[in-house]
Amino acid sequence: MENQNNKSKSEIGNEIIAKSTAKASGLAALPIPILDIAGIIFVQVNMVEKLAELYNIEIENKNKLILSSVASSVITKLISELAGSAAAASKMDKLFGGSLIKASITGFSTTVMGEIYKKHFSNGGKVETIDSGAVVEYVQHEIASDNLSIQNLSSKFVNSVTS
Repeated sequence: MENQNNKSKSEIGNEIIAKSTAKASGLAALPIPILDIAGIIFVQVNMVEKLAELYNIEIENKNKLILSSVASSVITKLISELAGSAAAASKMDKLFGGSLIKASITGFSTTVMGEIYKKHFSNGGKVETIDSGAVVEYVQHEIASDNLSIQNLSSKFVNSVTS
């Protein structure tokens, strides 16, 4: 279905995800504990709500959505801390900076979350019916299409740093 600007739902969904990813990445770079996670959760929940609205999906119960965003944010925070520690140990943090590493990882996880929900909603799924199978299916698809190869991910990381 096309809107007044001749953009498809998929294109509009991509814009919602891109804007949310930028916001979440910016919040992740904040050196203020708890505020960053709370802000990221808000951005991610808002992103999924906008995607649901785009695909005319009613969110009957926000609890699962909020819990998935909290889990995603906590896991991302842990991965960011581990990556930051590894970068500090290898002196890479001097080149990239801890905040940039955290922002990149948060941006990646927000994008993945958005893509999973967008695909789920485009197939008529609801927030209440999404499960870990959707995540596994997404990762399998991305690996098969070479989007998650080390070369592709490192290229995207370098491009995000230099642009």
